Amino acid sequence: MMYLLKPKEDRTMKASDIMSRKVSTVDDDSQLSTVIGQMTKANIHTLPVVRNGRYVGMVSYREILKRRSLTPRSKVINYTIHTPGLSEDMDIKDVVRLLEDSGLHALPVIRGERVVGIISRTDIIRNFDRIMDTKSLRCSSVMTSHPIALSEGEVITQTLDKFRSLDVSSLPVTDEKGMLKGILKFSDISAHFVEDKERIGYGQRISSKEPSAVRVSSVMSPPIWVYDDDDLSKAVETMIREGMHVVPVTDRNRILKGVIENVDLISLVSERTAEEGLLVNVSGLNSEDEALYDAAFYLSDKFAKKFYKITGHDSGTLNIHVIKYTREGEIKYSIRTRLISGRIIMTVDSSGWNFGKCLSDIFDIYEKRLKKELEKD
Repeated sequence: MMYLLKPKEDRTMKASDIMSRKVSTVDDDSQLSTVIGQMTKANIHTLPVVRNGRYVGMVSYREILKRRSLTPRSKVINYTIHTPGLSEDMDIKDVVRLLEDSGLHALPVIRGERVVGIISRTDIIRNFDRIMDTKSLRCSSVMTSHPIALSEGEVITQTLDKFRSLDVSSLPVTDEKGMLKGILKFSDISAHFVEDKERIGYGQRISSKEPSAVRVSSVMSPPIWVYDDDDLSKAVETMIREGMHVVPVTDRNRILKGVIENVDLISLVSERTAEEGLLVNVSGLNSEDEALYDAAFYLSDKFAKKFYKITGHDSGTLNIHVIKYTREGEIKYSIRTRLISGRIIMTVDSSGWNFGKCLSDIFDIYEKRLKKELEKD
């Protein structure tokens, strides 16, 4: 479908308008186990790291998940990454774009070398109705369809690769019929892998019950969801009220149809359009994926020419997010895309073993949908 998507006509919002001024920080010599406990207790995924009060970087669940083994007594500085800092007078859209580019859930607001605030994806979502006018949008138009879900019977050691590859902090849990049964958060299972011992590798004994014996059903949180025909505002309200970063989307029978991540909403705010042509943003690939980058831009260029002929639009944005995960010893691809141009906002997703075929199938679906929608106008 086609939807009207536009920013509010209010004054320009600055970082200082929405930043959280009460900021939790950790010293660079803090132990990892202590920091994870602090993040879990506060339900946050990113923390500024300081040395003698001066900002040195951020620590996040994302970086922790990349490690195949953890040393709980090691200093948090070993898990800290350098990030850009935000200024208090920065335009909110520039803030959002830096958040997207960093891939982090939050970035600090810096004055001099001191942290004076922090802006998270949650802060953006909390102010979403001040930034964007999305009254015509439904959850189904923004959600990522065909989401990866966990089963109730999986052991928690099997879930870690999914958390890593999808770069998320929570995943929906379904039964064999696809009905939503719960939500598994990384914070729910982190205690099974990090404990105050000299060194613990994933899957080693850390308590009376090994991680390999703990089932998803025993640690998952109760299900929370929105319906696919709900207004998008319902998903925003749910994220804020429940402190969630990912909201499952179901049909009226509670069968899982998709998920809405806070990054999906943020991408609407940061809509980047070229003055001319289709601006293609590819994320999720690594430096060694040069061949996949080449394929993505080659196929996108072919689609851009068809897009112009069908719609007459000479500018827009195409976001392509690639998720790679190993199954049966081979790499499988899950590709999420969003097309934004003028009044058009569409999402198409696909998955499979052949990257090029997945992306070609996505562009074929876009072409059919665009022609169908334009026939209605």
